[in-house]
Amino acid sequence: MFKLTNARGETVDINTPSLRSYTPTGLGLQITNSYSPYETYFIPTKSVLSQGI
Repeated sequence: MFKLTNARGETVDINTPSLRSYTPTGLGLQITNSYSPYETYFIPTKSVLSQGI
């Protein structure tokens, strides 16, 4: 869902298994995520978006 592109045009997907981003910052908005435990893993239960400062 989130990809970063530098000045050289190189793009990195920050939601790959090797580079996972649950709460990215500095993208012009702020994301606050909440998770609930379920068995042996966590399920996202709430995601709040607000405009960054």
